Amino acid sequence: ESFREYAKELYGSVPAGLTVKNNGGENQCRYLIEAHIQNDAADGINEEKIICYDFLMVTLRQRHVMEFLFHDNRLYADMDKYQRYSLFRLADRASREMNIQYIATVNEDVIDSVSEIAGEDFERLFVDPVVLDLTDAPGGRGKLLGSRST
Repeated sequence: ESFREYAKELYGSVPAGLTVKNNGGENQCRYLIEAHIQNDAADGINEEKIICYDFLMVTLRQRHVMEFLFHDNRLYADMDKYQRYSLFRLADRASREMNIQYIATVNEDVIDSVSEIAGEDFERLFVDPVVLDLTDAPGGRGKLLGSRST
């Protein structure tokens, strides 16, 4: 039901849910879990299923003590601006309700694509919560943990 609620925020009332199957073979994965959202043919749908599942896992708080969720820019690449906007609203709502931190590394084009439709939400979603602006500034400033990966 929780997965369905997250999917509803992105796609409205389309059918969505999880299929859980017993994995009885000799393996490390006890269950096979598949996420489904009716719009399976839409661009970015696989990424959005991942995001909804991630939010489900972190907000259920079962068998973990994670207080944050991290997503990289790649998850946003194939989404249209409306799905991106819905996702950031979902992240904002879920993180506030569950008192967790949502961390997203996004390129400027992702933010720009959402800014034109975000209206009054833009400041709350993209300006106020920014803790660190990652850049390619010399000397370690603007780098995550102050270092440059090689």
